[in-house]
Amino acid sequence: MIALQNAVDGIWMGAFGKFMFIGVAISIASFGLTWLLRMIPGFKKVL
Repeated sequence: MIALQNAVDGIWMGAFGKFMFIGVAISIASFGLTWLLRMIPGFKKVL
């Protein structure tokens, strides 16, 4: 999340715009990574 925040630091879209963009992007990435991890056998029991 911090890496993405630093990447969009130079783009001006206001504090709320950055908050929404980072929040949505990280939420999508989190669901995607969880979905990929659950495809590995044995991880469904952990997650």
